[in-house]
Amino acid sequence: SKPAPPLPTKPFEAYRIEADPAAQKDILKRVAVEIDAAVKNGEKLKAWLTLNGRREEIAIGGADEKGLKLSVDGNSLPLKWDKISPEEVFDLLKNIAADKGERLVLAGEMAMALGKADDAISIFAQVRANAPELAAKISGLVERISKAAAAKAVPEKPVTPQ
Repeated sequence: SKPAPPLPTKPFEAYRIEADPAAQKDILKRVAVEIDAAVKNGEKLKAWLTLNGRREEIAIGGADEKGLKLSVDGNSLPLKWDKISPEEVFDLLKNIAADKGERLVLAGEMAMALGKADDAISIFAQVRANAPELAAKISGLVERISKAAAAKAVPEKPVTPQ
């Protein structure tokens, strides 16, 4: 098999990728499946979320296509996905990823969908270091960021006054 493309090495500010709301929705479905499986496997997941205007760390008791199931004082409270900002979903993903490769890939994909190319590159570097078996999976994602950056880097022809 051919080697994975190198991770970009230019200053992170050089990388730009457009936010993609459709991709964010697709990622949410996969996040729900991942969270639900983790909770069913006995993992104790927590996330910082804004509830009633206050940001607090809350235990997650599960998830589905509608939203998260939060565990607050022994009660299960639903929190719909549309009540959670995409940035909070990204933070949640980073929080539950630890060094788990697939979850890190999801976090990187969410970073891309939010237009955060530098965060995505940083996360994919972590994936490559911690889960080399996922290198092929992330190489296509890294390539998309590089192509988006290259397209943005092509200078437009200067307009000369007549």
